[in-house]
Amino acid sequence: MREFLDAYLTSDLDDDERFALMSLIVASADHAFEDRQLNDEEWQAIFNELVADAPIHASMIYYWCCADAEFEGECFTLTSRMRAVWNLAFGDHNTMPAMPEEGEP
Repeated sequence: MREFLDAYLTSDLDDDERFALMSLIVASADHAFEDRQLNDEEWQAIFNELVADAPIHASMIYYWCCADAEFEGECFTLTSRMRAVWNLAFGDHNTMPAMPEEGEP
């Protein structure tokens, strides 16, 4: 995943290419967190780019926030972290709610 982020940071990409590559990075991060293979420093680098380019990635960030979830089981492993991205980038307009409680619908 580091090579994807390096490409994101160093390549001359248009907004559509940045969106596509960041979508891959975020999906990979979700899987890596599930497998406990992503550390906080690696996530912070992704977090920083998501916030910096939030207007490009707003729809993708919103998707990963699972804003309509009523139970934690309806969320991704990455959802709480993506809500933090959303709240930092867009919170002055529309803050994401706290994560739902554990349980089943």
